[in-house]
Amino acid sequence: MHIQYLFVIFLITLDAISSQGHHGPSEEELQKFEEIKATKEFQKAKEKVIDSLSDRIDKFVLEQFRKNQ
Repeated sequence: MHIQYLFVIFLITLDAISSQGHHGPSEEELQKFEEIKATKEFQKAKEKVIDSLSDRIDKFVLEQFRKNQ
């Protein structure tokens, strides 16, 4: 009997979530983001993040390779 109530609550929750309608960023937000991406500061920060992730990936792969030998 409790399962019936849970099922009803699930359906109500699912309906509430689906009716909220998720919309993507507005044209204005996209334009602002493109302007930010074009700055030198953004490019430098992006390069630092990529370099850092690349180093971490290399270390992780090397560790996994050593463990498997």
